Amino acid sequence: MRPPPPPLLLLAACLPAATCLQPAGGHVRPAHPPRLASPHLCAPSARRRRRELDKRILSLAGPAIANFLILPITQSVDLFFIGKLNCALAIAGQAAANQIFSSAAWISSVVPVVTVPRVARAKAAGDEEAVQRAVGEGVFVTALISTAAAVAIGLRQRAVLLAAGSVEALPYSTPYLRYRLPGLVAEGVSTIGFSAFRGVMDTVTPLKIALASNVLNVILVRHAHAQRPPAFI
Repeated sequence: MRPPPPPLLLLAACLPAATCLQPAGGHVRPAHPPRLASPHLCAPSARRRRRELDKRILSLAGPAIANFLILPITQSVDLFFIGKLNCALAIAGQAAANQIFSSAAWISSVVPVVTVPRVARAKAAGDEEAVQRAVGEGVFVTALISTAAAVAIGLRQRAVLLAAGSVEALPYSTPYLRYRLPGLVAEGVSTIGFSAFRGVMDTVTPLKIALASNVLNVILVRHAHAQRPPAFI
């Protein structure tokens, strides 16, 4: 049996292979693991994805912001025609009634906030039944709260208006609030509908509905004002 070669002989046997890997005028370069792609190579695609995400966010936020800006148009239209009466008490009565109406509308404002994530989660999971259930529950709860608020304000209408306005403006604010109170339920239900559209990432349809409803309101109010004076005069 031949003895094993000494370590020096093994090292000498490896030298020719090492010299083949050695560059012409330098030392042997240690082997390195394969380098990953430079992060700068991925930067254009990352920026492109960020730009696409920004465009998507703006396409959703733009119509939603415009929709919120359209909401005060209803009160502005009423103020425009009431201002033509040249009666300061009529304007003061409308302001007091609008303040009561807006405060009552905020009572159910938490329901749309909860409806949006519920609809979005169900839509992302592909559960259409859960989407319908979330919208239906939101409509029911909002209608119930709005109806209770409208009835409570209607029963204590004089006291509520006196807390928000003056006695002199009461003959003008009372009829205005009385005719507008049923709209409290309609506004709550429409807010749930807008929230459902936002939950499925559709902010254009609510904007179209708001525009159409406000244009219709302008036409009807103008027609009523041309036919006869407002009912509270």
